[in-house]
Amino acid sequence: MRCPNRQTSQAPKGLNGYLYWNEEAGIFTTGPEGSRGYKEACWETAGEEAAIWPRFGIADSNQRRRALDNLPNVAMNEFGVDVFPYRKDGPCHFRGAAWVAWTAGIAEAAGREGRLHLLQQLIAQQVRQAVLHKTFFEVIDYKSGRSWRWPGQLWDATAFLSYFYFGVLGMQYDEEGLRLSPAVPRVLSDMEVDDFRYRNALLQIRVKGWGTQGDMVLDGKPVKNVPPISKASTRWRFGWGPRRAPPSENSLFPREWRS
Repeated sequence: MRCPNRQTSQAPKGLNGYLYWNEEAGIFTTGPEGSRGYKEACWETAGEEAAIWPRFGIADSNQRRRALDNLPNVAMNEFGVDVFPYRKDGPCHFRGAAWVAWTAGIAEAAGREGRLHLLQQLIAQQVRQAVLHKTFFEVIDYKSGRSWRWPGQLWDATAFLSYFYFGVLGMQYDEEGLRLSPAVPRVLSDMEVDDFRYRNALLQIRVKGWGTQGDMVLDGKPVKNVPPISKASTRWRFGWGPRRAPPSENSLFPREWRS
C-alpha cells in the first residue's frame, strides 16, 4: 500500500487538527479528510509527532492520548518507531527505518499525558543504541534493530537528550519564565541535571522521587516557574518533588518527600 504524502497547509494550527484527525482510527493521517491517506488511516511518524507535540497546540489532550494508545499497534516495536509503517516495499533510508530525531515530540506528548511506561520505553530504545555502538546512528533498522547508517549524529544525540528535558522534566518556557511539569518513571527517581543554562543563569536541577504530581522549589522556596533571570552567572538550586509535604527552609526537599 502506498499512501500519499501528508499535504502541507497554511491553515491555522487548530484547523489542521480537524483536517487530519481520523476519529475512527484515532490518529492524525498523512492526508486531510477526503484523501487516500485519510481513508486508509496512514500513519507517518514525522507528521504524527508534530501533530501531538504539545508545543504546537494542534492536538487536544484526548487526541494525544488516543494517538499514544495506537502507537504500539501501528508503528512501534522494541527497537524504535517506524517512520512510514504503511510502506512495505523494503528497507531504505526511510522505509522500515526508525529515526530518534522524529520522536522527540512523541516523548514530550507521553510525558504531558503521564504515560511513564511509554516514555521509559522510548528512552530504553536509545540507551540500547548508545550502549551497543558508543554513538548515535541516524537510522535504525526497524525490524532488526541494527544501526546501519551515519554514526555520530548530533541531532540524534540532542533528540535523545530532549526526551529528558521535555519528556521526563516536562520543561516549558515562555516570556514568563521556565517551568517543569515532570513525568518521572520510577527508574529515573532522583535524577539530576547540573549546570543547565537558562538565559544568564545556571540551574542545578534536582528531582526527588518519581511520578507526575509535585511542586517546584527554587532555592528552598516554592515557585510556579523560574523567572527570566537577567543577572549573569547566577546559580540557582531548582527542583521538583512529589506533593506530600510543605518545603523545608533548610533543604531543597525534605526527606519525607522521597518515594
